[in-house]
Amino acid sequence: MRKIKEVLRLKWERGLSNRQIAAACGVSRPTVSEYLRRLAEANLSWPLPENLDEAHLEQRLFPPSPDLPAEVRGLPDWHQIHEELKGKYVTLFLLWQAYRQANPEGYQYSWFCEHYRAWQGKLDLVMRQDHRAGEKLFVDYAGQTVPVIDRTTGEIHEAQIFVAVMGASNYTYAEATWSQKLPDCRRDHFEQLDKPALQPLPAERYVYAEWKKARVNIDYHVAIDGHYYSVPYTLIKKEVEVRITHNIIECFYRDNRRLTSRLRRAGLRHTAVLEDLDYRNSRGLDKGLIQSLASCQWVKEHLNVLVTGPTGVGKTWLACALAHKACREGYTAQYVRLTRLLRELTIAKGDGQYPKLLTNLVKVDVLILDDWGLMKLSAENRRDLLEVLEDRYGRRSTIATSQLPIEEWHDVIGDATLADAILDRLVHNAYKINLRGESMRKRQAKLTGTTASE
Repeated sequence: MRKIKEVLRLKWERGLSNRQIAAACGVSRPTVSEYLRRLAEANLSWPLPENLDEAHLEQRLFPPSPDLPAEVRGLPDWHQIHEELKGKYVTLFLLWQAYRQANPEGYQYSWFCEHYRAWQGKLDLVMRQDHRAGEKLFVDYAGQTVPVIDRTTGEIHEAQIFVAVMGASNYTYAEATWSQKLPDCRRDHFEQLDKPALQPLPAERYVYAEWKKARVNIDYHVAIDGHYYSVPYTLIKKEVEVRITHNIIECFYRDNRRLTSRLRRAGLRHTAVLEDLDYRNSRGLDKGLIQSLASCQWVKEHLNVLVTGPTGVGKTWLACALAHKACREGYTAQYVRLTRLLRELTIAKGDGQYPKLLTNLVKVDVLILDDWGLMKLSAENRRDLLEVLEDRYGRRSTIATSQLPIEEWHDVIGDATLADAILDRLVHNAYKINLRGESMRKRQAKLTGTTASE
């Protein structure tokens, strides 16, 4: 209920100003003025008639609007209203006031807003979009400028406001520039400078880590957060760098950090080193050849290594040991099963990443293609494999492991012409190692008393 009688009493009995009445009744000063204006239009004066209660007084001062047809009230031109709203500092309330001046019997502000919003909602049909985190950044300049005053001269310059918003979180960045032209436009800077130089995201997820420096004690241990970790005794009294994650403690001394990074990216299936190779068992290992390969001259000359033999004799282990030695010599490596690589190449064609995947593969110094020949290749597989080997031929080294003798690879590939092309780039410039003997897994099972699984 409006406090009409209280407003009138304070005005005519107490002689208060409109501002004082507004403060006392908790209403705005324009509301007080509106009550007094309506009292005069209703031909009422103070004191009010005794039989005029609060409800009848409100009905006299605020009579319901006559039910006039729309033609008499005047319908707004919503299209014109919409266009005028695009101007600076123009609000819906200002446009409604202009409408009421032209149409005194026109609709109230609430009706005006409600019907404009309904009309506006039919302009553009939009599709809801969900933005994945970190995927998109929306950039533009704000319509309004900001005045910047030179404190020395008093001159006013209008600054443009550059705005960038992350699609998923709506995290916003704003920056003032003198113009929307180069070199002020950061969007043009990004597209012309940064974008062409951006590299693909890392294959592995980012892991938060803290780095500390520690000195190795005489007991060849380092102390980290109240715990002690052993390191090689040759590092006693030397300073090492320690990388601490939520589940790993890594210690680095000089070039060890780069080696660890290369091994992590290689994703080798086994942590194998050539120094642990056992020559006592008769598996067809040529110690002279292995020592020659340990020099990594074959990597420098872009030659290949083919390792064949029955299951369990250590083909993959030997391939990983050769790649590990290459990493220790400063080369990059990558392990992948051939069937998985062919599947990834097929998927990459669908999402537009095929050229990028081929480019990444040709950059790897030593590529291990494990389990060659487990299945016959389709026409698409043959073409993809030829693309990979053609890019690497004479530029990088490849290690292939297979249970099949090299003589049977031609039949597994299938197409005679493509098989010749593929094997020409893989076999003819390769060192060949044919392992034999009992499965190492079976031998380990005998020692432990367990059953080996093929």
